[in-house]
Amino acid sequence: MQPSPASVWTKRIIMMLVVFSGFVFYFLFLHNRVHLAPLPYIGPRLGTEVNPETGEADTIYHTIPDFKLVNERGDTVTGKDVFGHIYVADFFYATCRSICPVMTHQMKRVQDAYAKDEDVRMLSHTVDPANDSVGALKVYAELHEAIPGKWQFLTGPKKDLYKLAMEGYFMNALEGSTPEDPFIHDNHFVLVDKERHIRGIYDGTDSVEVSRLIDEIRVLEKFYQSPEQE
Repeated sequence: MQPSPASVWTKRIIMMLVVFSGFVFYFLFLHNRVHLAPLPYIGPRLGTEVNPETGEADTIYHTIPDFKLVNERGDTVTGKDVFGHIYVADFFYATCRSICPVMTHQMKRVQDAYAKDEDVRMLSHTVDPANDSVGALKVYAELHEAIPGKWQFLTGPKKDLYKLAMEGYFMNALEGSTPEDPFIHDNHFVLVDKERHIRGIYDGTDSVEVSRLIDEIRVLEKFYQSPEQE
């Protein structure tokens, strides 16, 4: 039995309304999200300094301290290499079977969302440098289709990695007390701006939180594109 012309048009109208409502949702919520006020600065305020251009006192915020580590290709990576880039940082270890696989999957979502954006980087730091050698990290990076130079896996002296985690990113990184949990590390992703300020912290095991991170990277990029930042 052929559908009546009226029912065909009714279905077409319903489909048009669904598509139109999708556009409305995008422009009212997602599109406008990138026009919100800049993201907050996270961490202690360290004082103020006089801006030589305006003569006003600017707040000095916590910044990620400089570091010197090695990536999965054997290249030295320092804080200067990411200065001027927005980046997302986390801590993991390659043999982890609890939260790390989920976090790595979610970090790949971030990479894929900004694969062609030269301004955005990802840094994954191991908490198990004794086992996560350059070679092991290279295998891990290739397994998870990390784009070289975009998403880097870092190793180095344990004391440097742990100090950077706790004092730089305010995240846990320490040895565990059981064979089941040989290392304790944070499950969060940290969003860092071009001057190495922390601008957001997100649950790296929660897909909704990571979607918010992906969105707020755009917010941060819009902040740098505003006339006040030129």
